[in-house]
Amino acid sequence: MPRSRAVLAVAAVALSALGSGLAGAPAATAASSAGWCNGRTYVTFPSGAKGYVPTHNGKWNCTMSRGAAGEHVKVLQRTLRDCYGQPMDVDGQFGPDTEKHLRYAQNMTDEMYPVNIEGDGVYGPITAEYLSHYATKSGSRHCSSLHT
Repeated sequence: MPRSRAVLAVAAVALSALGSGLAGAPAATAASSAGWCNGRTYVTFPSGAKGYVPTHNGKWNCTMSRGAAGEHVKVLQRTLRDCYGQPMDVDGQFGPDTEKHLRYAQNMTDEMYPVNIEGDGVYGPITAEYLSHYATKSGSRHCSSLHT
C-alpha cells in the first residue's frame, strides 16, 4: 500500500475512534451526540432568553474538543468568557486554553451558574445542556441553560 494510502487509513481509524467516543469523550457524551459541532443555531432558552448555541446541522447535542475551529467554537468561547469570567480570546480555535476554561466551567458548582459535571474539557451533549450559554433577554446580557 502506498504511504499516502496508509496514512489516510490510519487517520480514518483515528477519526472513527474519536467519533465513537473511544478517544477521550465520556461514553454518555458520545452515545447521545448528534455528531461533531459544525455550526451555530439561534435558540430560545427555557428562561425566554435568546442566543446562539453550537450545533451539528441545527441540533444542539453535538460534540467538539481540541482542534475544532469555527463559529461554533466562538459561541462556546464567548460563553466561557462572558458567563464564567474566563479571560480568553474569542478566536474560533478550540485549543488548550479553551479546553482549560471549559473544564473550569464544567466543574462549577456556583449557585448562579451550576454545571457540576465531570470536567473533561470536551463539549458534548451533557455540557451543552447544563452550561449557561451567553444570551440576551430584554436587551440585556443573560446566561441561560438549555436544561429545564
